[in-house]
Amino acid sequence: MLVSLNFLKELIIGFDKIVWKQIINQLVLYGIEVKNVYKLSNETNLIVGQIIECTKIPDTHLNMCQINLDDKIGVKQIICGAPSVKKDLKVIVALPGAKIIGKTIQSSIIRSAESYGMCCALSEICFCDKSFDDDKIYELSDQFK
Repeated sequence: MLVSLNFLKELIIGFDKIVWKQIINQLVLYGIEVKNVYKLSNETNLIVGQIIECTKIPDTHLNMCQINLDDKIGVKQIICGAPSVKKDLKVIVALPGAKIIGKTIQSSIIRSAESYGMCCALSEICFCDKSFDDDKIYELSDQFK
């Protein structure tokens, strides 16, 4: 079973004061086997966003998405070419300045429309578990905020 440190953080009081190595030692003491510890991604500046509007750009394969990123950033427009994007999806968004697949994401103009960042497939953020269809924009569950 894979368990994220963020999940453990919700269960353990004072987690912020404990280093992950101490957590692993405690898990082993309680008889829970820890096989591997690894970082899911080396990418930076990623955030969860929810698509609140998605409209097709005429004569293209592109979609103009209005994405609610968070209270601080607000709603931003992102142009996305993935056929799987639609209203109400929670998606992984690379903000301007994010370093992904060896490139730095920037705000840009695509087909005369501003695009603030990029919606990400799992393969683009180096999470390549074969149990996922990692070429599609990944739909996050409601537990992600």
